[in-house]
Amino acid sequence: MKCPSCGAEVTGRFCSYCGAPLPAASDANLSAANNTDDDRLVDDWKSFDDYVNRKSTAPADVGNSGTGRPASGTNRTAAGRREEDRKKQTSDSGRYKNTATNQHTVHKTTTQKTKTKHKKKKKGGGLLSAAASLTTGSVKLGGTLFYLVLQWICVALMALSTLRMAQNFWANRVTLGSIAGVVQEKNYAQGIYLIGALICVGFGCIQALWIASRKRMPDHGKIRQVDMGRGLFGFVVLVLLAFASTYAYPILPASPAPLEGAKLFFHIVDDLGKSFLFMNVIGAVLCVVRKMGTR
Repeated sequence: MKCPSCGAEVTGRFCSYCGAPLPAASDANLSAANNTDDDRLVDDWKSFDDYVNRKSTAPADVGNSGTGRPASGTNRTAAGRREEDRKKQTSDSGRYKNTATNQHTVHKTTTQKTKTKHKKKKKGGGLLSAAASLTTGSVKLGGTLFYLVLQWICVALMALSTLRMAQNFWANRVTLGSIAGVVQEKNYAQGIYLIGALICVGFGCIQALWIASRKRMPDHGKIRQVDMGRGLFGFVVLVLLAFASTYAYPILPASPAPLEGAKLFFHIVDDLGKSFLFMNVIGAVLCVVRKMGTR
């Protein structure tokens, strides 16, 4: 039959679309309606809910003072179940949101406490770090000045040794004849003497300059000069020369002429005495100390 309120084709006592009561129907119509009721309501979810309400929860509707809501328990409609599920999901999401908020708050509080501890530790450790840096800088500066002093002491020792050799060689320059007569008179003894003297004095001057220099090395993108203990070779050579002169001067013969010049050369080096030997030994030791300080 048609609903007198909305005009929809419905069956039963109430309209499944608008809920209006329908006129009383005959027994035949009710029987036909009962036969086709299930098939029609399966296709329409809303009609199915109404069907369930009419068949299963009529007493619950009366018990609820005409509110149209099903009673609690097993006689819940699909719409009621959906509503309860929606409320449950809303409650769960709210609970999860509150839990996440609480976790975020706890994490934020923990982070703030950690930052505060780090700040306190940084303030407390800042003074210690500054003191350590100052101490380290002072020690480093002191070490640099110490090795710099040793370096210039070595320069002074080499220069003094060279000066003493030059003075002695120059004082005996005419012992074997004039310098001008080396070529004219073919004075080989004087030639050997002059050659030996020039080599020793020149070697001493070069070593003094070599000790005063430093090696350039890269350091964190910059070039700095490092004392590598230069001069050890020069001092060792002069020490060996002093020892050799002590033993070579007495045994060298005076002839032929070249040996006479060599004999005079070793004699002058031997006359420099123990002070010359001591200066060069001290210089060699200081070079070793400087070299160890660069490691």
